[in-house]
Amino acid sequence: MTSFKKNLFVVLEGLGIALLGAWVAGLPLSWLIAGITLLIPAAIFILYLEDLNRKAFTDKSLLTAQYYWGGVILFGSIVAWFYASQSETLLQQGARLGLTFFLAILVVVWFAKAYKHSIQSEEERELEKIEKYERKQEKKWERLRKKVQKATKDDAVDYLSTHLAYHLSGDSLDGDLNFNVPLAVIGDEPLTYNQILGMKEDEAGVVSLQRTTAYQYIQNLVQGKE
Repeated sequence: MTSFKKNLFVVLEGLGIALLGAWVAGLPLSWLIAGITLLIPAAIFILYLEDLNRKAFTDKSLLTAQYYWGGVILFGSIVAWFYASQSETLLQQGARLGLTFFLAILVVVWFAKAYKHSIQSEEERELEKIEKYERKQEKKWERLRKKVQKATKDDAVDYLSTHLAYHLSGDSLDGDLNFNVPLAVIGDEPLTYNQILGMKEDEAGVVSLQRTTAYQYIQNLVQGKE
């Protein structure tokens, strides 16, 4: 749907310029309103049909049931828009416009979630989940880094012990999270120092070893703080 968004932007720009020209030319306001009412929803659905036909000729695997259902919802929002323009009372218009915008939002969510999910492979969904997780962790680290840099040594150790679950690039507080090197790990789950501290000892001594190395790593990060 990337090309759909790009084309929609171009079409809306063109419509805006056309309406501006009509206004400068002194056309009646009722004509402008009628133009907006008719052209914008029609242009959006035409772009959907263009996107559908392009997929049909280039990659039919993208035409899933969710894609067609998205088109049905889009068509419903357009019908609701035209229906709202024929309202006889303000109450009718409010209710019909409410339905229009509800369906419009549903279209966006549908294509962003249901349709996108339907065309992704299991590997792509897993990769997206990992990337989303890493972006979230990076944002958390940026906030934590500022607190750690301003904190005393004891407070910095406390912050890092509670929240840091990965080594840092360059083994420095200025570094980014290195998702390939967890601070500690049990199974596939990366752990903070406080989490590994709460783990029961195992016969192989893995927990004890990771607890020691995690503690030493955090101490090395805060060297030089008072």
